[in-house]
Amino acid sequence: MSGVLRLVAHRRRLPIASSVDAAIVVGSPREAREVERLTSLGNRVYSVPGRRDDHYVARLLSAYSTSVEGHLVYHGSGLYVAGIGGREPLANIKSLSAEIEEQKPSMLLLVSEYPPHGLFDRSRIGVSRGLFEVSDAVAAWRPRVVVLGDCYGPGVARVNDVLYVCLGSPECRAYINLVDGEFRAEVLCDKL
Repeated sequence: MSGVLRLVAHRRRLPIASSVDAAIVVGSPREAREVERLTSLGNRVYSVPGRRDDHYVARLLSAYSTSVEGHLVYHGSGLYVAGIGGREPLANIKSLSAEIEEQKPSMLLLVSEYPPHGLFDRSRIGVSRGLFEVSDAVAAWRPRVVVLGDCYGPGVARVNDVLYVCLGSPECRAYINLVDGEFRAEVLCDKL
């Protein structure tokens, strides 16, 4: 794919209208009814509910955005978006495995509430809280980008040709660009 694709990702906060091709929302905002604003952004919005979101919130996200929780969605220009939500990550991984096996996407962006074990998962008291199952899924599916919601230490890391983007806080947002076939990202935080 040549040209530029611009994405913005937020954790538990809604994006404001900006000049991006698509937005990613991981987890609902503090006021769930704010989700209705997603339709007024004017660009495509992908979402996964967070681990503390109930079924009502998940339904709101689905009604006002394209939910990728446990689903593979074609964005266009060869890019697919898939999601592991916070409510039933193992069921999401199982259904995604079947869809990815069938579709065989050549360019995949994975959105996950949970980090993989050993990366962006060290809690304040030093415990690794990432999921081995997410690590296994990333190894099997080989996404080009993994956007993480509930992770530690907002930032960006490239490991084994996979670009990991850790949001970690509602105060942070990530700008992800695909330029001439290469993904790059930057995480900006208002305050921490």
